[in-house]
Amino acid sequence: MKTSTKLLMLLSLLCLISPAVSAQPKTRKKRSTTSTICRVESVPNGMVIVGYKTNPACGQEMEIVVKRPGASEIVCADSPIPDGFTVDGIRGSLTCSGGNLLSNALSITNADSLYGIRVGMTKFEVESELGSPTDVHRGTNTNPGKGTTWSYDTRLKTTFIYFDENFIVVDFEEKSSNSRPPDVP
Repeated sequence: MKTSTKLLMLLSLLCLISPAVSAQPKTRKKRSTTSTICRVESVPNGMVIVGYKTNPACGQEMEIVVKRPGASEIVCADSPIPDGFTVDGIRGSLTCSGGNLLSNALSITNADSLYGIRVGMTKFEVESELGSPTDVHRGTNTNPGKGTTWSYDTRLKTTFIYFDENFIVVDFEEKSSNSRPPDVP
């Protein structure tokens, strides 16, 4: 009788413990989808180098930090430049290694955008990217009677953003300073 009571208690205890153990969250180590890049030649197509960091897996080399570029990006000077992007200027970056800290990076822009401005953006999106325009003109380069042209002046260049009647960007261009937009009275 004592044996059957002990066996019954043991079975009851096992029934209580089993659900509690299976209810605990299972932790699995998530596999990393990125691999360590230690050589410029190993940077995947379409990606740019935005920095370097120490990683023992690279031995004497530094690990290369890469990303898919946005409309405009600051990349390290030795970064590959993806198709469709142009180099706008030389910059400095603390995350890029080598050379002069004032000239070890490049500013690149996608040919389909200018300073982050793209066709289809609203005037509010343009203002959040570039701030208030230096000047506003009625009419655009292709339609002098309709739409609006915003200009942003710098010392060397003037950027023109052309909006339709609903203040949606239809075009943009950049010219040397003191240029007037074509066909705008």
